[in-house]
Amino acid sequence: MAGLGLRSTRSTAFVGTVASALSGVLALAGLIVGLELTDGAALGESEPPRLAHAQYVGEWRGTDGGVVRLQEGGELVVEDLPLDRRRAGGFDHVVTRCTAAGTWQERPADTRSHQRAEVDLIITDCAGWERTWRVAGTADRPELFQVVGDPDAGGLRILRRVPVPPHG
Repeated sequence: MAGLGLRSTRSTAFVGTVASALSGVLALAGLIVGLELTDGAALGESEPPRLAHAQYVGEWRGTDGGVVRLQEGGELVVEDLPLDRRRAGGFDHVVTRCTAAGTWQERPADTRSHQRAEVDLIITDCAGWERTWRVAGTADRPELFQVVGDPDAGGLRILRRVPVPPHG
């Protein structure tokens, strides 16, 4: 590149600008390729945990209140869990609380479409209940979450698994 600059009729400032731009583009391309090869590991990304059926069973507590108890046979109980409901007109929402029973069903991750594992919490007695929760956290501290409100500016509702005390 320097030899080209010396033989060119263009100013050295122009050649330097082109060389800098080209270097920046190549560096960015290298970063993108590197991230693709490491599958995001360089940015600290991690895969959500893959939970076995038994790891869903138990008590989950909401960060904004409420309890969800998932039972072995596919039944569930929620106590004092907050819900967002839209008022007439759709611009305004109100948070209410729900205590009810229902069922749950896990949906495994689909690695082909990069879809994380989910669990459906099916409750018909809670108007406005959003049934699908996605798996997050770590294997030691799993979480279930869902986006509340506007997907671009809304909040997160998070349930954290209550650790099972050791037997003994």
